Amino acid sequence: MIEKDRVAYTTQRLHDGKKAEIQAVLAVNNKDIMKLRIGVVPEHFSSPVFIYDQQGKFQARGVDVEVVICEAGTGDMVKRLQQGDLDLAFCVTEGLTTAVANDPRPIRMVGTYVTSPLCWSVSTGFHSAHQGLDTLRNGTIGISRFGSGSHIMALYMADQHQWPKTRSDETTGADIEDTQERQGLQFRVLHNLPGLAQAAEKGEVDAFLWEVFTTKHLYKSQQLRPIGQVVPPWSSFTIGARVHQLLDNPEGQLAVRRFLEVLNEAVQEFLAGMTQETKDNNGSEALPPSLRFLMERFHYSQADALAWFKTVRYPSDVRDISRQELGQCIRILRNTGAIHNPDQTEDHLVDSQVAHWI
Repeated sequence: MIEKDRVAYTTQRLHDGKKAEIQAVLAVNNKDIMKLRIGVVPEHFSSPVFIYDQQGKFQARGVDVEVVICEAGTGDMVKRLQQGDLDLAFCVTEGLTTAVANDPRPIRMVGTYVTSPLCWSVSTGFHSAHQGLDTLRNGTIGISRFGSGSHIMALYMADQHQWPKTRSDETTGADIEDTQERQGLQFRVLHNLPGLAQAAEKGEVDAFLWEVFTTKHLYKSQQLRPIGQVVPPWSSFTIGARVHQLLDNPEGQLAVRRFLEVLNEAVQEFLAGMTQETKDNNGSEALPPSLRFLMERFHYSQADALAWFKTVRYPSDVRDISRQELGQCIRILRNTGAIHNPDQTEDHLVDSQVAHWI
C-alpha cells in the first residue's frame, strides 16, 4: 500500500474521533495490510469477488486477498474459520448465525453480503413418488454437512410445516447433530451438490434443499424434479470473520475494514456491469460485461442470468447489519432447534467495531 493511500485511508477512518480507534490505526500506520484468505461458494452470488480478483483490482486498491472456493458450502467455511484456515467467509445467514450463536468465541459477523432472501429449491429424484413437501415428513434429507444451510433450512422447513418431533429430550446443551431426529427428519451427509443430486436420483435420500438457480440445470436434464421452495425472512449471505489474530488486534481489524470498503466497490461495479451498454471491436452491441461473466463462468443462459439478477439485492454498504432481522433469525432458529444456546443476542454475534448496525 503506497503511503498517500495509507494516509488517505487513515484520515477517512478517524472521523468519529474515538481515542482508542485513533491509537489503533496509528499503531499500524506504517505496516502493510495483512493478507486475507476469503472463503466463497462457487456460485453466481460470488461474481463481484471473482471479477475483482480476476482483474487484480483488490491488489490495485491496496488489499491482499486469496480467494478460496469452498464447494461444500457454509458448513465447511464455518469449520475453516473456526480452525483459522480462513480469515473471512461469505456464508448463508442461517448457517453463520447458528454457528456464532452456539459458540461466539472463534467467529463474529462483520457485514451483510446479499440482502435479498435465498430461495431454496426442494429437489427429489425425477422418478420419485414425492410430489410436494408434505410427504417428506419423517423422510431422509440430504445435506452437505451438519450446520450447513441445507441442514438448517431443512429444520426450518419442518418447523414451518409443524411436523411433530420424534423425541422429547430437547436439552439446551445438545450439539447441532442432535437435531437428527428432533424435527421428524433423518439426515444424510453428502458433501456437495453432485453428491446430493446423485443420491436423490438413486432414491437414497427423499430430497435435499439447494439454491434454485444453481439446481436448475439438473431439472432440465431430468435428473431431478422440484417439489417446493423454502424462502426464509432474512438476508441470503452474511460475512463472518475469525476472531483470533484478526478481529482481536488492530492490524487485523484495519485489514478487514479495508477489504469491506473495497468489496463495496466490487459490488457496485458488478451491478453497473449488468446493464451498461457495451460495444465489441466491430462497434456492434455486445453483452454487458457482468452479464457475460455470469453466462461464461456458470454456463447460464442469458434468460436465466437476467432472471436471477431481477431477484437479487446487494447492500449499498456491506458493513451494514440489520439488528431487527438478525434478532428475528436468532429467535426462529432457536425454535427449530438449530441454535441451542439460550443466552446469545445479536450483540454477541456481531463485531460492532467493524460492522454497522442499521
